[in-house]
Amino acid sequence: MIFSLEDAPKFFITMVQRDNNYIKYFGKIDKEFPIKTDWIAYLIDGSKFIAGTFTEVNSENFSATFQTEDKINLLTENKQYPALDCYWGDRARLVLDEKRKWQKIYFKSTDADKFKLNGAIGLQQVGNELPDGAERIGLVKEGWDHEHCYICWQTISETEVNNEFGFVDENNNWVCQECYSEFIEKKSLGFINY
Repeated sequence: MIFSLEDAPKFFITMVQRDNNYIKYFGKIDKEFPIKTDWIAYLIDGSKFIAGTFTEVNSENFSATFQTEDKINLLTENKQYPALDCYWGDRARLVLDEKRKWQKIYFKSTDADKFKLNGAIGLQQVGNELPDGAERIGLVKEGWDHEHCYICWQTISETEVNNEFGFVDENNNWVCQECYSEFIEKKSLGFINY
């Protein structure tokens, strides 16, 4: 279990190569870590999460190349950086962001746009863009009847006993009360399970 970035696997950079499109960081993972070629991940430098892809992964000697288009947040040779896959990294970024503002809100159902896309029917909260290529086919009164916690996927809804409240950030990311008190307030990454 990972509780802080200190517990996360590390990628030690041995060489940096720059070209017009990408920066490639060559190095090694410090311990067994379930990465494969074309695995999307983050390397973390303080509060900066650098998104990229692991390529040229050698599972025998733990060597790999981390390729990114991020030319602003440069990483350094002969230094190690915590590494998280994109799923856990997105959640860690949400938890560790000191500038993120959270507001406790009672969830109230709102209207939803009903749409059709590739033969499937879906709902989108009124006011949000429909997916590319979707055709709006109607309105469902109070059809947007729940959200999910971004960390544990718990349902947050006015019909859920003890889960009718949640915490929302400025990007409309919802977190349940338990994850807020357990992870956001404590800046804990205890939900990551490698």
